[in-house]
Amino acid sequence: MLISGRQLPPQWSIPDFVRTVLGNEAVQSPSFLKTVFYDFAIHGPGSWFFDEVIKLIDLINASL
Repeated sequence: MLISGRQLPPQWSIPDFVRTVLGNEAVQSPSFLKTVFYDFAIHGPGSWFFDEVIKLIDLINASL
């Protein structure tokens, strides 16, 4: 997965990565997922989810 010029290492699956960003409990909350979806749909790259994704990818790549 390539986001803003950043590459998610192949050992990370997309579902595992999203669970790590959101947390296991949040992934099981339909209302929370709806909030995340609308925030991302409205704000796109400016959403808090996207910001957290970028931070985590940078952290993962820095530790390799």
